[in-house]
Amino acid sequence: MTKLRKFPFVPKSNKFLMPGDFVGIPLPNEQWACAVILGRLLSGRSAFIGGLFEWVGSGPPCCSSIDGAQVPHYSSHHIKTISSYGLSIDGNCRLDQSNFELRQQSFDVYQGGLFDHSRRGADKQDRSIKKLGAMNMGGLYARAIRLYGGMDDTEEIRLYLGSLRESLAQTN
Repeated sequence: MTKLRKFPFVPKSNKFLMPGDFVGIPLPNEQWACAVILGRLLSGRSAFIGGLFEWVGSGPPCCSSIDGAQVPHYSSHHIKTISSYGLSIDGNCRLDQSNFELRQQSFDVYQGGLFDHSRRGADKQDRSIKKLGAMNMGGLYARAIRLYGGMDDTEEIRLYLGSLRESLAQTN
């Protein structure tokens, strides 16, 4: 039996992450971006494949506002990408991954649809695609800030992320 999930929730591991889970990301320019869970890596408890919708809104995302948005940026991430900055899984929307480029990886078993895994038969592995390692904890957030938040300077982004962590520590 599948446990009923209540939104929003802050994941402590990738166990309850599902494809289509989305995360609203408040930006420094008072806009919002939206990250999406594409699947989880099954060999551990802390990694998932996540991406950014090509979407910016004046308020937090919901299924109707992000419907039809593309996901041009995706890679593997640590679960603390969500929890370390006070973010949460805000909901789940049906996610059609049929138009994503299929990437075959050899580094981990993936559940979700975007990545295909086969330990047997090296001929099934596409060696031309660079292996995706888990990004640093603020990877998704930093990318959203750079693309949609009006900040381009790496040091400025790092300082902004640090201030988010500080404000989270003060509220807990």
